[in-house]
Amino acid sequence: WIANIYLRHSYTCAQGAALIAEATGGRFILGLGVSHQPVNGALGIEMPDPLGTARRYATEVRGWLRGEGPATHLPQRPARVPVPLYMAALTSPMVELAGELADGIMPLFWSVERVAQSQAWAARGRARAPELGPLTMTLGLPTYVGTDLEALQEVARQNLVLYTGLPFFQRMLRAAGFDDEATLMEQGDGMAGLSDRLLDAICLLGSPERCQERLAAYRAAGVDLPILYPPVGVDGAREVIRMFGGEGP
Repeated sequence: WIANIYLRHSYTCAQGAALIAEATGGRFILGLGVSHQPVNGALGIEMPDPLGTARRYATEVRGWLRGEGPATHLPQRPARVPVPLYMAALTSPMVELAGELADGIMPLFWSVERVAQSQAWAARGRARAPELGPLTMTLGLPTYVGTDLEALQEVARQNLVLYTGLPFFQRMLRAAGFDDEATLMEQGDGMAGLSDRLLDAICLLGSPERCQERLAAYRAAGVDLPILYPPVGVDGAREVIRMFGGEGP
């Protein structure tokens, strides 16, 4: 899904991506993101300028994939198979940057309304790089299918509570209008922060008909490639695959 740009040199990233793309017949998409302060901090990595670092890193990766740059032990050569580059984006500045540099964006935990709002942010970036062509919007959608709504909500909270302690997500949710929920998360009460209202806004949750209806709304708002994020466990993943297996690309 997303590779943390702080964990590998841009040259290593590009070479690995080119190899995987060739081995898979062009099916590989390279997703790049800055990850999160608690994650990087635990590894002793500082991130004073995530936006600037993301710009430099994506630009360097693009260059290596084109075969640019100095020779190492071998001369550079372009990737034999195209490697689409997507960027993780939660906020308007990162969406705009992705619109300028990437082939697609990879947000997570967005409501239908935020997807629609983001079109203007992406368009501002794309206006600076029209040669890149259309920008693909993906979206990670936690997906919980069933008829027992309360049980599904509990599973969703157990699966998603890990994210509630990450400041980037807290700030994004506050910006999206979930102030009370973000406050609870900042206070360490992530389970309470995952309110019914929030879960309904960012998940496909409920009956098959309800999930299909919500997915159609996301597509209408501008999502080109939904990334359905099943609950942890084989049975939940199988249910999502069974339900959506006939979906087109």
